Amino acid sequence: MSTTATAVRERPILFSGEMVRAILAGRKTQTRRIVKPQPFPADRGPGALIPTHEGDWIWPYPGGGPSFRVSCKPNGPDGWNEFCPYGRVGDRLWVREKFTLPPGEKTSKWTQRAQDGVNYAANGDFYDDGRIVRSSIHMPRWASRLTLEVTDVRVQRVREISEGDAIAEGMKFLGGMADNYDEAPWADPGDPAEFAWRWARGAFAAAWKRINGDGSWESNPFVWAITFKRVDQ
Repeated sequence: MSTTATAVRERPILFSGEMVRAILAGRKTQTRRIVKPQPFPADRGPGALIPTHEGDWIWPYPGGGPSFRVSCKPNGPDGWNEFCPYGRVGDRLWVREKFTLPPGEKTSKWTQRAQDGVNYAANGDFYDDGRIVRSSIHMPRWASRLTLEVTDVRVQRVREISEGDAIAEGMKFLGGMADNYDEAPWADPGDPAEFAWRWARGAFAAAWKRINGDGSWESNPFVWAITFKRVDQ
């Protein structure tokens, strides 16, 4: 009996310079992105989860696609990972980051060339050479230097992130005056409620609020929790 292999799909994903450096250093193997639309009670608008008498939820798929049944779980409904816009396990993400092309290049004249014609903002070495900085959203596929393979997709509330997952997000465990967990695995970081800045989870919360705005941590949205590994292009 023959089987048909599922094609590996590629999608772009944006990362800040700080997170690109963490990926390059091997410290970042997870990312969290807000589920859109958020699943609210059925009277809260399109995309809402509709409860059933059997204890499941029905989720009308955004964009007019077919509705599907999901099971209620403490960390969010089961089954959403099949609809993650960042891909399923085995799919690949190519990283878009802030960059430049050689001086004098125009956006309309971009042509595919070796990556050594591209400079990356995360490297911090191009601001004084006459190049014009290009937003990450405009990076073409050929200029991307990082390809990631999706190894796990979960759905959870953002505040359910564990300390270990926060470290996998590229955050640092401070443990007092140490810079990271490797330097102070024995250090007692104290009560996380009082010393949140010492914990990787506290650092993640601060980064989340910085990126997503005031109230974004307190509102505790559902997120796609994506685990990945770096692969050769």
